[in-house]
Amino acid sequence: MVALIAVALVAWTSSACSASLGVLVPVQQGDAIRTKPGPGGGAMPILERAPDGALYRKLIKESQRGTVAFVLKLDEQAQRISGQKAQPTWLLLTDEEGGFAKRGFWLREHRNDRFVDQPYVALVVDTGSVTDGSFEEIFAHETGHVLLRRLLPKLPAGMSRIPHGSLTITDDPTAFDEGFATHFQALTRLMTVNLTLKEHDVGLAEKPFTPLWQSNVDGTLRIDGVRRNWFIHRQLLPPGHDDAVALLANSSAFDVAALKNGNQMMASEGVVATLFYRAMAPDPSVARYASLFRALQHLDKQALRPDSPLMALLTESWMSTDPPEGARLAKTFVETTYGATIDSALPQATAVLARLGRIGKQQAFVEHLQPARAELAALVERITQQPTALTTALGPALWIATIQPLVLNLNTAETDQLGALDGSLAEWSVRIVAERDARGAYSSWGDLVRRVGLPESLAIEIQNMAAAAVTLGTYPRL
Repeated sequence: MVALIAVALVAWTSSACSASLGVLVPVQQGDAIRTKPGPGGGAMPILERAPDGALYRKLIKESQRGTVAFVLKLDEQAQRISGQKAQPTWLLLTDEEGGFAKRGFWLREHRNDRFVDQPYVALVVDTGSVTDGSFEEIFAHETGHVLLRRLLPKLPAGMSRIPHGSLTITDDPTAFDEGFATHFQALTRLMTVNLTLKEHDVGLAEKPFTPLWQSNVDGTLRIDGVRRNWFIHRQLLPPGHDDAVALLANSSAFDVAALKNGNQMMASEGVVATLFYRAMAPDPSVARYASLFRALQHLDKQALRPDSPLMALLTESWMSTDPPEGARLAKTFVETTYGATIDSALPQATAVLARLGRIGKQQAFVEHLQPARAELAALVERITQQPTALTTALGPALWIATIQPLVLNLNTAETDQLGALDGSLAEWSVRIVAERDARGAYSSWGDLVRRVGLPESLAIEIQNMAAAAVTLGTYPRL
């Protein structure tokens, strides 16, 4: 016991201690957390170091093994690369739902408070969640948000109000942020030494009924869907008369013979998570992540907007800062998306292959396979020579909104979503999506009106909805 406590003390006694976990608890004032104004004037929480106890000792043990130890090393690297003196990675134990990375708190030590202008993760943690491995997985995810905020502080907010999730199509910044964090969950299954989590990973620890709950379906897909590249496929609307937007956002029924378009893929956190996972999982070393971190810093120097194609821009950045690693991501990018962000030829050929394969037409499948592979190789070579071509098939974000507010991008929205947005769009939604599928993303509002043949009255209505989206502005997800 004495030796264990000594190790725990070493892990957090100095703020300069590298690759360590700083465990915090709130200073209470009745049922509320004490606060005081921070440097910017806003109320900031007062926190103190967690006392020794069973939970604390379990957390310290977790910080020295498996995925938790790895992401702590990554955070140390991220701090150094961003020019900061290495501090602990801060974890606040909270009784309220936490998760998403927050920033800034007062640290109370020996009755004195000092302001710590650092991100931290707030999580509901107990000994059970540490024992079963769920803490390891979620802490890795949330620390991913911390890493991104250290390295890409100019990450813009997006426009979509749709609740994010592995199954949803939102916007590029949300998908990039959440996808980067989510890939650590799949990575956890490779790096964990937790026997309970390993058992769960091979399908031997499921309880009856609980896998049917939506959040558990989403959690499973964050692992299996990412590993199997399911999210590039379009989703089928489940039967029912519920809200069409909610049905599609939570649909785990994938049509393997239909691919999302390039804009949809870049606005899918599941697709982005798959790209990061495939790029990093074969050899998840601190050195390779450090190379990625420098590419993220390079990306941060660009003028990023709410509709910037962040995953493609990161690929270009990595090809600039570390050509071998960047080329590796570019190849992964093209092979994972079947070139959907570059042009429509390969995605269409892929859909034909999928339809043939699904019904077992072997000879026809083989005949189509060779030219498809040649086209894929040609696209990889093209991107290696011309990285900016990654965005050739992407259209701009054409946001429209209603007062609900429901906000949709006409280059990513599906038929049922457009019908749910406004009744005037219902009868035209099939044409809007079909034309987009057949001939690619709309390049402007005028392009949409001209290609679909919208009547003037509906064109004016869409312009009004576009103005409503501009008025609503971006949507910071806290």
